[in-house]
Amino acid sequence: MTPLVNIKNGNDKKDEEKICEALDKGIDDMEAGNTISHEDAMTIIRERTLV
Repeated sequence: MTPLVNIKNGNDKKDEEKICEALDKGIDDMEAGNTISHEDAMTIIRERTLV
């Protein structure tokens, strides 16, 4: 799994857009009733934030 953003690339605007898109998708998923366990969510967050 690839990180949502790469801090080293320095493209703040593009990185911000990626994060907002991911958050929007997460909100849409929650509203639709598609949820995952807290443990699974934390695993995904750790995997995607490791640079």
